[in-house]
Amino acid sequence: MRAHVEALLSAKARGAVVFDYGNNLRGGAQEAGCARAFEIEGFVPAYVRPLFCLGKGPFRWVALSGDPEDIYRTDRLVLDLFGSDPYLATWIRLAREKVKFQGLPARICWLGQGERRSSASRSTSSCAAGR
Repeated sequence: MRAHVEALLSAKARGAVVFDYGNNLRGGAQEAGCARAFEIEGFVPAYVRPLFCLGKGPFRWVALSGDPEDIYRTDRLVLDLFGSDPYLATWIRLAREKVKFQGLPARICWLGQGERRSSASRSTSSCAAGR
């Protein structure tokens, strides 16, 4: 763990974005003698907490059919509904291009409570209508 965190610190010094995803990597490295382990940010404080402060949370959907096209249709719906959010639009486009499905095709994005409700009711009616 210490060697791993020291490698991350070296990458950070060269300009890379690094973080601990909450698996106590930094704590283990510190116990092993890496005094600077907590110079690496935690993922939740750096990336998730700011979204929670905006009232946004994870919204997930799965294509029980196993057909990736069902996810792509839902991606298009999310872009139709919330495409004015540049971060969300970028995520959906990049996820389609770069994130490989494992098991059933699925997607996650971060929406506000009203947005989640709107998306869920709209996607249910679109799927039922075969759109």
